[in-house]
Amino acid sequence: MRSLTALAVTGVLLTGCGAGAASAAGTAAAGGSGAKPGAAAPAKAHTCPLQVRITSTGGSTWGSVTATFAGKTQVVRSASGSVAVPCGRTVSLAQKAVSSKTWPFSGWLVSGDHGRYAGKRMKAKTIQVKVDAATQVQAQYRLRGAAAAVSAKAGGAKASTKAW
Repeated sequence: MRSLTALAVTGVLLTGCGAGAASAAGTAAAGGSGAKPGAAAPAKAHTCPLQVRITSTGGSTWGSVTATFAGKTQVVRSASGSVAVPCGRTVSLAQKAVSSKTWPFSGWLVSGDHGRYAGKRMKAKTIQVKVDAATQVQAQYRLRGAAAAVSAKAGGAKASTKAW
């Protein structure tokens, strides 16, 4: 059943041992177009979404995130973006603050991938994340001196960062 499904995905369905079906399968296996015109295209490699969020306020994004995997690089500069990563790949994530003096980098919040990263916080400026399923990362920045001011104003309560 598995081989029948695989052949159906490529647009070639063998229903018997006739010469026509065998030659169509052989042509498709050799990289040719053994499928009829209008048939489904071959399936691409399975990708897993990596959702990237970056601290932002009032339309200003506080930094950017560079994702590097398999010799490819993608930069996310908006408050949120998505990177399609081949499942099973390890992604190197690096951040760059717009203004490290005003909005210094605070850390990463990683979640998803079937609970592997259940709300894991990381402080390094560059991290490695293996993506086997939908994964979310958040580059968190803080306003220099704001945490102490908010804490004092709230009667000693710590300010919280809104997560997913």
